[in-house]
Parts: sequence; structure tokens; C-alpha cells
Amino acid sequence: MPENPKDQLGPSPLPSEGPPEGRPRQRSDRSRPADKIKVSHDSAPDGQEAMPDRCHPYRLPDDVYVGDERPVLVTVRVKDGSPLLSGRAADAAIKVLLARAENAGIAVHACCAMLTHLHFVATVSGGAPLPSFMRSFKSGAAHAINRLGTLSERFSWQRSYYDTYADGDFGAHEQIKYVLGNPVEAGLCERWEDWPHTVLLSWPES
Repeated sequence: MPENPKDQLGPSPLPSEGPPEGRPRQRSDRSRPADKIKVSHDSAPDGQEAMPDRCHPYRLPDDVYVGDERPVLVTVRVKDGSPLLSGRAADAAIKVLLARAENAGIAVHACCAMLTHLHFVATVSGGAPLPSFMRSFKSGAAHAINRLGTLSERFSWQRSYYDTYADGDFGAHEQIKYVLGNPVEAGLCERWEDWPHTVLLSWPES
């Protein structure tokens, strides 16, 4: 593996081929429990949207995720799709993501903050389960962004998020290229390196 993870990308811009249609936008099967039980979401952690009663949990218990060490692509969206994740707000979200991942023993390989959402690819290996980490990250990032005082409205995330584990059809390297290529595909820049809120840290082993 090259010392510089950017060496594996080749020339910019990134290839246009993305993941299979719809893959990054679909929740993991882990969020679809077979047995429905009644739960309440009348209250929510700071920075997250409260949800009404549902006939099944929004997420499976944390221990369901324990032991799965495949890289995972996660997408978390700003509430109501508001374009608030820019400038200092985007920087704050990424800073909290990387700091809390390090504290939780989670390896973040790459991340990209867009105006309405944030993507990252990470490997959870012996650290905090993904749902537990996401609660910590979303709460911490929302608090940090609101503390800046630069937005005209209160920042909060959508209640849930999307996670897609690497597999043969959409492996870890394809996940990372998809994340880094987001601003290019959106027409915001010509090269992924030119987007100020993109971070590439490492390439997981294939």
C-alpha cells in the first residue's frame, strides 16, 4: 500500500461510475427487524429530530452490529434537507466525526460534507457499535455547529441515517471513490481535491 492514500486514486476527476443504482441511499437490512414491537420516540438526543411512535424500532439493538468488521458507508442528512452544512459548520462536523471516531476505536477512511448531508466510510473493529457511535457523533456535531452561532436557524440532523456495508458488488474502495466523487458529480468542483470539506485518510485492505 502506498504511503500516501491519494496515490491509489489516479488522476482527477474520479471515474464517473458510481455504486449500483440506489445502493448508497438504502438502509442496511439491519434496520428492518423481522419482529415488530411498539417503541416511542417522543424525545431525541440533542440535535436530532424527535419521531412519533412506530410499530418497529428505528434501529436494531447495538449488539447486532458487534463483530461486523466490514467497511461501512454511512450517510447522514440535515433535517428537512436544509443546506446548512457549509463553511465553518461543515468543518465542525468533520472535526467532531474524526475526534469521536478516534476515541471510539473506529477507523474513518474518508469523509465528505456536502450542503445537505455528510458521507463517510469507516471500519468498526472492536470499538463502539455503529449505532452508539452515530448517536454520539450526531449529538456532538449538532452541538458544535449550533455553538458557532453562524446559522440563521438551529442545526439538527434527520433522526435516522443510511448504512451500506462493503460487499462484492460495492467494495470498500468503490465506497471511498463514491464519497470523494460526490462534489464532482454535483458539479461543485472539477477535482475531488478542490472541495474543502473532503478528507481521505486511508484505504482499507481489499
